[in-house]
Order: sequence, then C-alpha cells, then structure tokens
Amino acid sequence: MKRNILLTIILSFITFGIYLVYWMYKVNNESNKLANGDYQTESIIVILFTIITFGIYGLYWGYKQGKNYCLITGSEFPPVIFMIFVPTSGFLIPTILLQVAINDKY
Repeated sequence: MKRNILLTIILSFITFGIYLVYWMYKVNNESNKLANGDYQTESIIVILFTIITFGIYGLYWGYKQGKNYCLITGSEFPPVIFMIFVPTSGFLIPTILLQVAINDKY
C-alpha cells in the first residue's frame, strides 16, 4: 500500500510512537510480500520479541529488512546499515526506507 511518508512520520510523533509500531507492522508485512525471499519475519513476532528483549531483537529485524530492501529494490545496499539505523533512529529510518521502496513498487 502506498503511504504518505511525511504524514506517517507526523502521526508517529503525535501518538508518541504508537503509530510507528503499527506502521512498522504494516511495512514488515508488505516488504515480506514484495521480497518473497528467505528473509521474512512475522510482524507480530517482531513486535513482541522487540518488546521482550528490550529492543535487541530489533537489530535482527533491521538486518532482515535490509536484505528485503535489497530484494525489493535490486540494490547492493548493505543490510548492516539497516541494523545500525535501528538503535540510532528508533526504527524510524529503516521503516521510512522500506516505505519508500514499497511506494516505488506501487
């Protein structure tokens, strides 16, 4: 689904990150469908494990989504960069990058 990135960022800030969790859930599902590869993660598992492990699982999610990003865009973007963005941006930058890739496909 094509989403307005600026609006979703604003909603994420207004709702103190609650919308970001929903947006991350939706982007994860859509990137799994578009990538159709070995790097798929279940959205609800990602959210639960990230909460349970106090964000450590989010690093793994970032790496997997970096691989999905490469499959969706056909680029050679290093997935480790997604992993680095997770703790520095609180999932915002990886989610934005994935949404841009998804918007380009639709």
